Amino acid sequence: MLLGAGQLHRRHFKIIRRLGYVVVAADNDPNAAARDLADHFRCIDPADPIAVTDLAKQYDARAVIPLTEFSVVSAAIAASNLGQPNAGVEAARRAHDKLETRQAWAAAGLAQPEFLLVRDGSDRMRASEALGFPLIVKPRSQSAARGVRVVRDLGEFETHCAEAASLAPGGFIVEKLVEGVEASVEGIALDGRPIVLAVGDKELIPSSSRRVTRSINYPASFCEDRGSEVQTVAAAAVRALGLRDSPFHLEAFVTPTGVIPIECGARGGGGHIFSDVVALVSGVNFLEAAVDAALGVSRGVVSRSCVGAACYRFLVPSQGLRPDAAGLNEAAKEEGVIDLVMFRKAGDRLPSVVASGVDRAGCLLTTGHSRRAAVAVADSVEASIDRLAFMPARGEPSGG
Repeated sequence: MLLGAGQLHRRHFKIIRRLGYVVVAADNDPNAAARDLADHFRCIDPADPIAVTDLAKQYDARAVIPLTEFSVVSAAIAASNLGQPNAGVEAARRAHDKLETRQAWAAAGLAQPEFLLVRDGSDRMRASEALGFPLIVKPRSQSAARGVRVVRDLGEFETHCAEAASLAPGGFIVEKLVEGVEASVEGIALDGRPIVLAVGDKELIPSSSRRVTRSINYPASFCEDRGSEVQTVAAAAVRALGLRDSPFHLEAFVTPTGVIPIECGARGGGGHIFSDVVALVSGVNFLEAAVDAALGVSRGVVSRSCVGAACYRFLVPSQGLRPDAAGLNEAAKEEGVIDLVMFRKAGDRLPSVVASGVDRAGCLLTTGHSRRAAVAVADSVEASIDRLAFMPARGEPSGG
């Protein structure tokens, strides 16, 4: 049973069906893009544990896999109710709630930014005085950088606290800004033992106040010592959360003085990371390994050897989409392109500011004989897309 059936989940569905499984899908969109690939589809809220459990019982689902951050806790609850292996209900909650994540890591003695929970105006003042600027403001339970802002003075702080509060009824986190290179760590916990499968480093979209990913490049370019430290810290962070049988997607900052974990999801990384990227980089079918873990099937020790390279590039053009998308099809034919997906329809106006991951226009996955080769393919295809598939909105000048 897959929780989530969006556009970027189509490849997940295809992989699992090729493995011979019957797929039951749940999504709160009745016209979900991947519903046609499911054997059975129901329009329910994947974040509702009662609805998810009932649906799993109806179809005698033997494994419940969350494909979105919002379905992590309900997946663990449903699987637990059915007596199936899972991340652990409390562990899933700790991973989903950034405050509980921070508290668990603090109890384990892991280095992390100073942080405070903010619920009201008095908390805001106390946080700004205690922590000082610059700060990060973030909701407790969002994904794709929604509501995450860098604030450098009291004026920005008041403005962005209001935004975070609208996304986080239970309060939001304020923490000291960490500067460094962001690492994306993908792996799986088997019976509580974390196994790191792939590590990439992120390039962010240039912005003074936002942290939205433009590209994740694999394998990461950290020196050997820092690369080993990333894996060690990631494993310790996963153990501190108590994840049992679950994929994990962890983000950390690599700084001149050490590795600082930032957050960890009890799920595979978003989009192609879960379905394709880890397999390209490590040789391990990540999705199959996650299904095996949910089924309680053991296929031996999962390899951690790096066998390939990949670039996961998000498209953020500043122009409108050309009504004729033939240029997209042409760009996708370039050697080394694994997949090219547009999130917007032809003719859509794109937002002038990329405030979160949902504002990006599309994504591109490339591979090559090395990291540099995979990035070069992505650069070339992105340039082709900008040239062939985008144009200014009607009546507006080009140039940007």
